[in-house]
Parts: sequence; C-alpha cells; structure tokens
Amino acid sequence: MLRIAICNKSKKEQAMLLDYVAKDVDIDDDYTTECFENVENIKKRIEFGDFQFDLLFLEIDDNGKFGLELAEFLRDRKIDIDVIFIAETAQYITEAFRLRAFNYIVKPVDFEKFRYEMKQYLNEKKHYQKEYLAVSIQGREQMLTLNTILYFNSNARKIGAFFSNGMEEVWFYGKLDELEQNLEKYNYIRCHQSFLVSGNKIENVDAENVYAGGEAFPISRKYAENVRKKWEQIKKERFEKIDVMPFGQREDDESTFGGNSTVIETKTYAAGATKYGLVVGIRGPRQNASFRLYHEEEALLGRDSKQCQIVINDGAISRKHCGIKFDVEKQAYLVCDYSKNGTFVTGIGRIQPNTWVEVPKDTLVQLVNEKCAFILV
Repeated sequence: MLRIAICNKSKKEQAMLLDYVAKDVDIDDDYTTECFENVENIKKRIEFGDFQFDLLFLEIDDNGKFGLELAEFLRDRKIDIDVIFIAETAQYITEAFRLRAFNYIVKPVDFEKFRYEMKQYLNEKKHYQKEYLAVSIQGREQMLTLNTILYFNSNARKIGAFFSNGMEEVWFYGKLDELEQNLEKYNYIRCHQSFLVSGNKIENVDAENVYAGGEAFPISRKYAENVRKKWEQIKKERFEKIDVMPFGQREDDESTFGGNSTVIETKTYAAGATKYGLVVGIRGPRQNASFRLYHEEEALLGRDSKQCQIVINDGAISRKHCGIKFDVEKQAYLVCDYSKNGTFVTGIGRIQPNTWVEVPKDTLVQLVNEKCAFILV
C-alpha cells in the first residue's frame, strides 16, 4: 500500500492533488491519502508515533518557513519518508535538496507535471525500496521501518519494538521465536530469550553482552555460540565490504506468521544508506537543475551532449569537463577533472587532472570559475 500525505495551507490545492492522485493510472488502487493544513499537526502526530507515510507532498510558502522547517524536523528525527516540495519559485531548491528532497516542483502544478514526478517516484520505489515490519495493533495495521528498530523485547505474549531514533516503543502480539526466524535475513541477532537485536546497529560484542545504541543486552548460554558466529559474519561484511548487493537485485517477498499478526515486506536499499547523491546547479547555465547520482555511476559534465549527462553550453567549458560519482557506502563524492581550464573544489582549489578526489557532502564544485558551479548535496 502506498501512503501519501499532503501538507498544504490551501484547501483548493489539497483537492487538486487528491484529484491528480485519483486520476493517475500509474498509482495502484491500493493507496491511502491524508491532508494537513498545519505543520504543527504533523509534528504532534510524529511525537505520538502516528505518522506512517511513504511520500509527503510538502508546500513551501513565500518565506520558506512553512515547508523547510517541517522537513528539517522530519530529518532531525530520522523519519523515513520521501518528500516532494511544491513551491512558488525555485528560490529554496538548494535548501530543499540539502534536506534530501526527492524532488522539487515549481507551481503551477498541472496534471502532466504531477504524473511525470509520480512516475519517477514509483519507478524508484519499485527498485530502491525500504524494509518494513507491518504489525497489527488493536486491529489496525501499523508499518514499522526496520532500519529504525534497535531491538525487540518479548514480555509474555507481547513483543515490544524499541527504536534508535527516539520514537516511543510499540507493542504487538507475537512470538519472538517466529519473529527471529522471519528477521534472520535482515541481520537481527537473538542473544537472549527476551532480546532480538539489530545486527546493523551492534557496536561490539564480548563474552557477556551485545552492545548497541548505548545499551548492553545480556548473552545467555543458549545463544552464545550463535551470537559469536553472526557477529563475526557482520564484522566481515561491514569492514571487508564483501558480498555487497547492488541495488535492484533483491526480490520482493512477503511472509506471514503469528496468526496473521505480523508481516514482513521488503521495501528497500541498505539500512541507513542514502539512496543516491544529488548534484544541484547553483550558478551558470544549469542553475536550479538537479541530477540524481546512484552508486558508482559517473555523471559527466561538459559541452558535448553525446558523451555528457549534464550538458553545459559555455565556450569556456571543455567538451568533457569533469566527472562526478557518489559512493553509497562512504556517503561521499568523487570528482575527476578532464578539462583544459580546470575544476575547482571547496577546500582544495584546482584538482589534479585525471585523478579521482574524494570530497564530502555539501562540497561546492566550480567549472573554470565561479560563474558555473554545482553543490554536491
């Protein structure tokens, strides 16, 4: 099910977007929508752990405060949701992409523009999804994002999900034995009769405890050998980077257990990783244009449209001026200069030709001079 939220002060624009959702044949029939006029209502829902959406259409008002403040609130609390901003102008495009916007639409939003953006979103959702745990609480389905869960704790017939992002724990009926079996492929480790801990968040393991998220979880004799083996495997994968699965290779699957009380649905990319890099033009011919960059794909910038993905019509720019890559594992960028007149990077200056240079997010890249610049968000 696709869960769509719309945050817009205008009832008319809310109704327009709802109509577009209903008319878009690319959206499956299985979807829900909810509209909000006030960002404070969304914040309250988040604080109560009752804001479970996949996509948010978020209005940016004239001074930028209405939308950008909420987006920053979402990111600070590690709320895993894709955001498409809708704004009167492109004035806040750089700030929006710094806050990991999926996209940025400038009004007026007609149906064809909306449908194009939704098609882009649905295509990426299909190939680069998130992993959710769907649980039934008092007859109501609630989706829990697996990469935010630090551990599960069993108590009698109930299981509590405890989060690494500060959200209040969630309790549901189920058996930890069955949950362990279904979460095995997601690197969850059973260390005790009462605890199932996310292997992706484990910091260390000794003879007595598993350490994760600033907490210590006891290791019982029954599970000690399995903990040791799994921890060795996690360390191997984490530090030696072996068997890293490229995006798009994981098949969707679904399994049900505990009397239909809990469902696992695969919906994504590696836990905690940013899906893609963003190259945003801030000065020059491609100002306010944004380009997504997936793991180790090289985007070439230059005048030649036959070999460059980002074409810049400026005589000072080389036909093939520079290349940019995004490293998902390091969450950093790589820049290589191929030009005659040079590529300049913040903190470094002109980089050595034909040599890949690693730079962090929010680095400014200038081609030739300050008149043509991009920020790596």
